[in-house]
Amino acid sequence: MLALAAMAIERSFATITYKTYETANCLLGITIVILQWLIASLYFWLVIKDLNWSEMKPFATVSSSGTSTLFANLLISLAGVEVIALGGFYGLLYYNRRRKEKSDFSALTERYQLDENIRSTSLMIPMIWTHFFCFIPTMVIFPVYIHFFNPTLTPNAYIIFTSTFNFIPFYAVGLPIVLFWRHETLRKSLKTVIGKNNRILPALIDRNDGRTEEQIVHFEALRIMWTPKVYDTFVPLSQCPLSGCPAGWRAPLLWPVVAMRLWAMVDATGENRPACREGLSPVYSQLSCYHFPDPQRDEHLGWVMGRPQRVLNPRPRD
Repeated sequence: MLALAAMAIERSFATITYKTYETANCLLGITIVILQWLIASLYFWLVIKDLNWSEMKPFATVSSSGTSTLFANLLISLAGVEVIALGGFYGLLYYNRRRKEKSDFSALTERYQLDENIRSTSLMIPMIWTHFFCFIPTMVIFPVYIHFFNPTLTPNAYIIFTSTFNFIPFYAVGLPIVLFWRHETLRKSLKTVIGKNNRILPALIDRNDGRTEEQIVHFEALRIMWTPKVYDTFVPLSQCPLSGCPAGWRAPLLWPVVAMRLWAMVDATGENRPACREGLSPVYSQLSCYHFPDPQRDEHLGWVMGRPQRVLNPRPRD
């Protein structure tokens, strides 16, 4: 029941020290855990110090006719802590939003911490309301009944009363539902997992080199992505004999370094290649046949991103 108070203290510390919270140590968390154990032990000791251990009870409980008033007061104090923690969370959310509006000139770390404070507090508020609605009725109804209706509650009547108005077990059911409803990331993750489980994938083939088909596909995609495309048009030497070139093929301009190295193999006039159009200079290497387009005569070439494209039906020449 002290969980909300512990979370409120932690969020308050994150709000006050938002400039240095990112580098804070775990001392605060350890201190909060120790305080929770000490307060819970103190409450337990206050209840059992005047308990009559010889009294017969139908149910294991520390409440009796002599300690019912003290037990009711402790429940009222815990209910007050719940209300204060709930109001504190809304106050922290409002304060962080106002601080963020004035953080245009703050450091990146400070703005990030303010965003984290707002996001975490917004995610906690539905959980806090669930905790509030499940615990508050149980912690309030019993003290009200003791103080105003029946101050001397018998052990049998106490068992019936607590079994009727105990809504705390519903917290274990309501919390996952509320978190799933309010947390968009959880919904997307669940949909992704369900989608993966419903898909039928081909079985992976075992290879001798230890690589899976999935790895091969991945690295092949990387190779295609990172391999630069130097030429858009490639004509094998078997389709481009020395006597001429197929009509309709045009290749992009070679890089200057490649052109300089192959300059000795260039026939600048094109007179010895009757099958090549006038104004084009064929370059023959051991692998490919490239053509330098003449911008004045080959205006029918389509240029996209600085590279000539193949035209299947070029404009007829006179």
